[in-house]
Order: sequence, then structure tokens, then C-alpha cells
Amino acid sequence: YNAVACNAYPVNGNSTWHYIGSSSLGASRYHIGFGDHKWFTAAAGTRGNDITWSERLSINSSGKVLIGTNTEGNSSADDLTVSTSGTTGITIRSGTSNTGNIYFSDATSGTGEFAGAIEYAHNGNSLRLHTNSDERLRITSDGVVGIGSTSPGSSSKVFSYQSNASAGNNIILENNYNANSTTTFLKAYRQGGAVGYALQYKDSDTRFRQGCY
Repeated sequence: YNAVACNAYPVNGNSTWHYIGSSSLGASRYHIGFGDHKWFTAAAGTRGNDITWSERLSINSSGKVLIGTNTEGNSSADDLTVSTSGTTGITIRSGTSNTGNIYFSDATSGTGEFAGAIEYAHNGNSLRLHTNSDERLRITSDGVVGIGSTSPGSSSKVFSYQSNASAGNNIILENNYNANSTTTFLKAYRQGGAVGYALQYKDSDTRFRQGCY
């Protein structure tokens, strides 16, 4: 391989590197291999002492980008892998009146470039989810949720749109456990955690029930 280094020189045939400068200076190295690129850094060390490198970033021969690791992630999401030994994250920093976006695309033009999206709008501080190139869910800065509504107002709203216009809008709650289960639509809790009110559907006798518990 070939290497370009700063504040470092190789000894023992590149197997060991030593510091050139004073103890206040760190070191860095760029490694060009057979089909891969790697970047290393090292903390400040004493002139002439061995350097302990930490690999920070690499691009392998498959074009995959690895940050903080040389082990790829799951094969369904391994084009970019970020790793640390503690809490790990990626920050998208946008303007105060702009949005931060992650787009899911299957095209190079048109609406297919943003078929799915996660969008955060700093102007108003709302989080938005998109499918099929349209916004489907919004959480406002007050925590109000709108599904099928971009203006949920002061309380959460849910709209379900059917492909058949005559079917109307529906909210569907499904219990998959057994035919005699009770599906609870709504629970209201008293202070202390006890259920104060519930609206339920009892499948075994096909009826709604409500009341305090």
C-alpha cells in the first residue's frame, strides 16, 4: 500500500510508525490500498515514540463507507456504517427556517426521488413522515399527531382514506389474538394510574361497552 502521513514516519518496513514532532502534536495517516482507502489518527505523543493508530474512516473496494469500524452492518443496510463504543448518532443540522430530510428513492427524477421521506421542519418544529411522495403523518411541536392531516390543530386527529370513495373514512382497530377477545379503543386514567374510563368492543357477544373500572 501507499501512505501519506503527518507528524509520522515509518520504521520496520511500515509496520511501525514514530512521531516526528513534539509531545503536543497528534498524527494522521492516509492509506491507499488495493481497492480501498483508509484514514487513521493518533493522539499526541513524544518524538521518536511508537504511534498507536485508530482507524477512523474507510472506503472499501465495494464502495461501502465505514466510520469508526472496519466491520460492515447488516447486508440490507451496509452502504454506510457508523460505529463507536458508546451512544452513537448522526446529526443533520439545517437552517432555522428550513427542513432536515432523509429521502427514500427508487428513481433519478420526478417524485420517485422522494417516494418516502422523514422530514423535520425547524420553522414550526414539526416532524413529518411521507409515503408515495406525500405527507401522511405529522407531529406538531406540541406533540399533537395528525395522520392524513397536515393541520391537526390542538388535539390528535386520525383520518383513514379508502381507495373506494363510497367506503368513507374509517379507523380500524384489530385484535389478532382470538375470536373472543376484547378490543379497547380508549382508556382514561385517574391520578395514580387506575383506569377511570374505557370504551371497549367485546367480540364474543358483538357489543360495545363503556364505563368506569
